[in-house]
Amino acid sequence: MMDAADWIVIERLQQGIPLCPRPFAAMAEDLGMSEHDFLRRIRALMADGSVRRLGPRVRHHQAGILGNIMVAWQVPDDRVDEVGATLAASPSVTHCYERPPFEGFPYNVYSMVHAADLPAAESIVRELSDLCGVREYQMLRTVRELKKSTPVYRHPEGDHAN
Repeated sequence: MMDAADWIVIERLQQGIPLCPRPFAAMAEDLGMSEHDFLRRIRALMADGSVRRLGPRVRHHQAGILGNIMVAWQVPDDRVDEVGATLAASPSVTHCYERPPFEGFPYNVYSMVHAADLPAAESIVRELSDLCGVREYQMLRTVRELKKSTPVYRHPEGDHAN
C-alpha cells in the first residue's frame, strides 16, 4: 500500500528528471531523502504496478530530430503481430500499435518514425516497407506539435494522508 512518501516521490518524478550525472540523487535531495530510499521506493512502486513506466520524454524538434512521420500501415489481420514486432524492433520507431480500421481509412497498424530530416525518415519508411512486405501505407508528416504533456497524478484525497 502506498504511503505519503510514495506520493511525494511520484509527484517529484512528474516534475522531470534533471540532466545531471546523478539525477535520482538530485531528486532525492530535493525531497530530503537518500538516493537509496528514493530508488527503493521507485522499484517498489514499479513492482506493485503503481508505476508502470519510467523514462524520458524527448522533445524531438528541440533535440534536432526534424524527420518525424506517423505511418499508417494496412496489414492483413493474420500478420499484425509479426509486422508490429518487426516495426517495433527498428531503432527509428518509437511507437507502434494496432487500431481498428474505419471506412475510408483501411489502416490498422501505426508506427512513429524519427530521423534527422524528412528525406531520411521517408527512406526508413521505404526500408521498413520492404522488410515487412507491406506496400499499402500512408506517411503522415508532423506539421506542428499541438500538445505534449505528461499526465499528472494526484493522491485521491488531494493530500498525502494514508
